Amino acid sequence: MGAIVWTLQWPLAVLLPVFVFFGRALLGAEIGWMGAVGLLIGPILLILLLIPPILSVFDLEARRAAAAPRNYAVASVVLWMAMIVAGLALSDGGDVRPFPSSLESWTGMGPDAAAAIVGAAVVIGTAAWIGMLITAIRGIVRSRPGLLSGP
Repeated sequence: MGAIVWTLQWPLAVLLPVFVFFGRALLGAEIGWMGAVGLLIGPILLILLLIPPILSVFDLEARRAAAAPRNYAVASVVLWMAMIVAGLALSDGGDVRPFPSSLESWTGMGPDAAAAIVGAAVVIGTAAWIGMLITAIRGIVRSRPGLLSGP
């Protein structure tokens, strides 16, 4: 799993924000104001999603093995799944009426349930991102024993 995550972390950092804000239209959701929000928030989300992979490159052991450590890989997959769920459940506000999310269109669930799912996905995704960040930093420190010691 670590080698797959090591490879996928780069393209998914770009593709998942695009899916959350725009790609969900391919699955039945309509795009309204969330498209404009995506143009503003998408680049920030992209930068945040690239921080752990960039840090993981400095983990010498992971880079040599071309595989992410297990904790990092698990946190990555949890983050990716949370973003997919958020993209599927994210409702969109239109000028005339709110546009239902993909999950609302598929299942008939109400907007309140969809909003609760998005909220849970954001909390879980944020926790997973923090876990990735911590694991990446720990990998750097572990692979470079003299990093924290003084001269």
